[in-house]
Amino acid sequence: MLTSVAIRDLESKGAAVAYYFCQFSQPCEDPTEILRLLALQLFDVYFSRHLPLDQEFAHRMLRSRKPEDVQDRINDLVSKLLSEGGVYFFIDGLDEAIPTGISSVLEFLNNLLKKRATERVRCRRLAKLYLACSNLLKGWPLGNQATTSSGCRVL
Repeated sequence: MLTSVAIRDLESKGAAVAYYFCQFSQPCEDPTEILRLLALQLFDVYFSRHLPLDQEFAHRMLRSRKPEDVQDRINDLVSKLLSEGGVYFFIDGLDEAIPTGISSVLEFLNNLLKKRATERVRCRRLAKLYLACSNLLKGWPLGNQATTSSGCRVL
């Protein structure tokens, strides 16, 4: 519920928002598909703001299936959308994620955030984090948090 309120608020301010909700019923097993879903959400925002659509860009976006292609499209979209209110990624339900499925997604988003540290790219996670993911999240802005004795951050 909190995530959806934050998403609606950011969208109302002109931000481009992409999100994924990990669930036990859909356990985040395929990192490429998760990134593709994030890319398609950003593409939808881009498409709604930029008509007529660049057909070559749309073709590349819709044909992207390999992990590196999807990551390139996300980078392209972030570059195109940054000047229009910022870009935000929400990954919710990390406590329900399979670490091997979501880890590379978090690593990619973390690297994206580091590359664009001075720009308006933000990543938010709203869930209890566990040790398997905590190493990937070092350096992320976490807001209110507590750190357990094992080094896990709990939101």
